[in-house]
Amino acid sequence: MRGRRLRKRERTRERSEILVALAVALLATAGTVEAGGVPERAIDGDAYRAIVERPLFRPGRRPEPAALVEAAAAPFDPAPEPATVYPELEFLGTVERNGRIIALVALPGRAEPLRLTVGSDIEGWRVTRVEPTRLVIESETAYEEYTILE
Repeated sequence: MRGRRLRKRERTRERSEILVALAVALLATAGTVEAGGVPERAIDGDAYRAIVERPLFRPGRRPEPAALVEAAAAPFDPAPEPATVYPELEFLGTVERNGRIIALVALPGRAEPLRLTVGSDIEGWRVTRVEPTRLVIESETAYEEYTILE
């Protein structure tokens, strides 16, 4: 039994030595490194021409049509973000009722104050926080905070 284990270890060691020798040989033939740390082969585009001419993941292994390549190479010009439209409201104060704080706000054209609680919706904005002296509303892209001085 003991002799068999030694042979197994020797084979494993020989395999490891072979793998190390292969790795050293590959590194030695990989090309020289310039001052910038980029191998010379990486700079030469001819080595990668086959990848471009016959892309691996395209059906038929043909390159993209020129129109698609040009469209992809065009600089990205995002559309301007629309201006945020804040609701026209006046934060009047808060009322505590049954352990819940309710915000009272005045809207133009409305005679009676509107009562808001967390989760209420007002002109596309959601009420996220109601505190005794503060009201916070949020939209998808912005938030607004109203406070009352004590």
